[in-house]
Amino acid sequence: MSANGEMLWPGLGGEDNHGPYLQGGACKSCGQVVLGMRTLCPKCWTADSIVPVPVGRTGRLYTRTTIHAMPSGFDQPYAVGYVDLPEGIRVFAHLEGGDQSPAIGDTVELTFAPLRKDKQGQPGRGPRYRKANMESAP
Repeated sequence: MSANGEMLWPGLGGEDNHGPYLQGGACKSCGQVVLGMRTLCPKCWTADSIVPVPVGRTGRLYTRTTIHAMPSGFDQPYAVGYVDLPEGIRVFAHLEGGDQSPAIGDTVELTFAPLRKDKQGQPGRGPRYRKANMESAP
């Protein structure tokens, strides 16, 4: 296990020389972009046409809230929200707190960070958006 913890949802994303991304898929027939890989395009219904593409490196925060009634594994209230991605997908994700906590309408960038602890107290990592560094924002 890494010092920052194991990924909570293996295969959901990764990191390359452009930074963190969510695993998306694009249809070779119609161009529809989806989150994750599928065997059937949800738009044109073409089978085996989805090819992997990175998505969600950046986006715009559509809405947000803070969760105060925390499930086990969370030490303090945490922010979540919907992020509109440039690929035409809206995702639900955790949001960074503190100085990097985005406001509705802000441009955000993806990170992978510890989100919660398992029953043994080990951290689990997942996607979390923060305010975009304006030098790297689209």
